[in-house]
Amino acid sequence: NFQTLADLRTAVREDIINSKEQERQALLENQVSDQLIARHQFETPPSLVAQEQENMLRDQMDRFRQHGMDTSGMDPTRILEVMKPMAERRVRVRLILSRIADQENLAVDGAETDAALARIAVNNRRDVAEIKKFYQEHDLMGALRRTLLDDKTMKLPPLAAVYLRHT
Repeated sequence: NFQTLADLRTAVREDIINSKEQERQALLENQVSDQLIARHQFETPPSLVAQEQENMLRDQMDRFRQHGMDTSGMDPTRILEVMKPMAERRVRVRLILSRIADQENLAVDGAETDAALARIAVNNRRDVAEIKKFYQEHDLMGALRRTLLDDKTMKLPPLAAVYLRHT
């Protein structure tokens, strides 16, 4: 849908810039998460870790199937075992971010949730109402709000200055 070669080049350039910015942001968030984990040691609740492992397994299997892979011969128990360290990390980071969000009185409002649903709809080339219905029917609204709150908390300017200094 490009009118000229210059339009195509501009779009490709913007995609590359956006991709690099997402990579940079992910790297920064990983570094902040590493520091938060290192400075805030606690036991992760096994039930939350198990729940996160199940979520990760379901997501991974869905991705495999979307790419046409046959998942029937895969051993879910082995996959869960491999995913356990990442699940523990995710739970630990989520609990720390939740505590920070509480301390900073952060919340996600309906407009932020609606905007996220609109972005998801655009990315998946679907209608917003269809995406919202799917999220509601599959009980995913809470997870979406939690992800939005985690993102908002991670972007707090004082996060590195305050929470990484204190142990």
